[in-house]
Amino acid sequence: MATLITTNVWNEITAAAKNTQKPSQVAVAYFGSKGPSLLPLLKGSALVADVSIPTVTQGSTSPAALNQLCKAGIDVYSVQYLHAKVFAFETVAFVGSTNASERSDGTLVEAALRTRTASEIRAVRNFVASLCVTKLSASDLKDLESYYKPPKFATPQPIQQQNYSTLLMELTLEQGVDRASQVQPPKSVWESFFGLKHPTATLPTITLVNERTLVPEIRPVVKHHHTYTIEISDADLPRPAILQVRRLGPNKYSYVVHRPADAKFSDIRRIVRTLHNPFWVSGRRWVLV
Repeated sequence: MATLITTNVWNEITAAAKNTQKPSQVAVAYFGSKGPSLLPLLKGSALVADVSIPTVTQGSTSPAALNQLCKAGIDVYSVQYLHAKVFAFETVAFVGSTNASERSDGTLVEAALRTRTASEIRAVRNFVASLCVTKLSASDLKDLESYYKPPKFATPQPIQQQNYSTLLMELTLEQGVDRASQVQPPKSVWESFFGLKHPTATLPTITLVNERTLVPEIRPVVKHHHTYTIEISDADLPRPAILQVRRLGPNKYSYVVHRPADAKFSDIRRIVRTLHNPFWVSGRRWVLV
């Protein structure tokens, strides 16, 4: 029986690699500079990746990282256009979306099926074995290093992204129990989602539409010490609670508050706590999805 892993996927795969007592078989499209630490494979293991010159040039696969494996007695193979991510260890296998890269480990939303069924593990091994055609030597990988360029990722999302994103934010009691419905999003939320710089001379009035009641609320944004505050009726007690907001138009948003009794609460909380957020520093958790 397979189990879907949606959080800490690389922790699971790395632990399986460390705990195995026999060589492993892996096919993973891209193998970045963090690959050797994510996949601590035993001598005699086989690893297949896309080590083609175009892939190396764009920085998706690091020949130097693969050479570390090669020198440790691991057989390294290349298959151009490889897109599979499959991992067969002694007693467990994974099939999923994870490349062996720092970005996959720390930024991207990944998932993998984990199986302990012998026939399925064998099927993964056989698939990897079928790809083991073009073996690369340490010398080959050294030559390929001359084509490598560090990967370049997109700059932080532009403010226009707010139009196509959903805000998920934990509700706290920053104004105290008696004023729980007075919500103080962090400065980074006001700027990255609402497009409201801090400080600003003119504060807007915002229309909030409760998705459950469809009742609109006309609320002024109010300056309060170091940040801004807005009244949201359904954000009252109890806690824990998570606010979900989506832009409808200029200064108009729909919202819903999720609480533990809601069927989606555990999934929403998992997203808030695990999805990468380049703007979050500390305090309450929030994310743009």
